[in-house]
Amino acid sequence: MLSRKGTLMKALFRLRSVCSMLLVFGSVGVWTVPAVAQLTPKFGATNADNVVTIFMPAPRSLRQQLSRAQGAIAEERYADAVEALGGILSGETGDPELKSSKGELVDDFFLPIANPGDPQTSLKTQALQMLGAMPEKGRRLYELNFGADARAMLDAALAEGNIPKLTEVARRYFHTKAGYEAAILLGRLNLDQGRPLAAALAF
Repeated sequence: MLSRKGTLMKALFRLRSVCSMLLVFGSVGVWTVPAVAQLTPKFGATNADNVVTIFMPAPRSLRQQLSRAQGAIAEERYADAVEALGGILSGETGDPELKSSKGELVDDFFLPIANPGDPQTSLKTQALQMLGAMPEKGRRLYELNFGADARAMLDAALAEGNIPKLTEVARRYFHTKAGYEAAILLGRLNLDQGRPLAAALAF
C-alpha cells in the first residue's frame, strides 16, 4: 500500500512539474504546436516551404491590423475583429512585408514590448489569445468564417496522412472545431510515439 502511495506521489510530482513548464511556456507567448514536431531549427534556417523560422519585428501594417481588431472587440464589432484576426492567422493579408529581404515567406513576427520587463510575444500568439478571449458570439462568427476552410484542410491532411499539414491546421485555425480536432490528433500521435511532453503541449 505504501509503495503504491509513493508511486502515486511521484507521478503527481512529475505532472505538477510538466504543468509548471507549460505555464512558463505560456507566459512567454511561445506558440506550442510547432513544438509537437520537436523541431529545433538553427538560427535563420528555413523549412521545406521556404518559410523563415526565426521571428522578425512585426511590420507596421500588421500591428495596425491587430490594433483595429482590438478596437473592434472593444466596440463589440466582432465580425470586423474576426476578419482582421483570421487574416493574420491564415497569413492572407496581401502584405509584401510578409517576405524577408531574401524573398522568403515569414511565418510570424515579434510584437514590440510595451513595458520594460514584459515578456516577448508574437503577432499570431496575440491574435490567438484575442480570439480565445472573445465572447461566444465572436467565436461563433470565427467558426462560420473559417471553419469550412479548416475542415477541408483537416480532411485533406488525414486523407494524405500529412502530419505537417495537420500541424498547419492547428496553427492557422486553432479556434475552430477542426483546429481543436487537429491539436487533439497531434497530441495522441505524440503519445503513441512516446513523446509525452509534446503531447501535453498539443493538448
